[in-house]
Amino acid sequence: MKQQEFNFNKLPDLITPKQLVEIGYPGGRNAVYNLFSRKDFPAVRHGKKWLVSKAALLQYFHAQ
Repeated sequence: MKQQEFNFNKLPDLITPKQLVEIGYPGGRNAVYNLFSRKDFPAVRHGKKWLVSKAALLQYFHAQ
């Protein structure tokens, strides 16, 4: 199976961990959920769902 190349352009404005996994975030499912649970990551919890805006995600990665 060919691995997808990760591409921010494929993301919607509000992103769930599942969507990051589906577009090929490096490290897979566990890495994504670990990222979303970090205190310095700009995600918010809405009910049982984690969300992060595309702008906040890009800013977070540019700051790293």
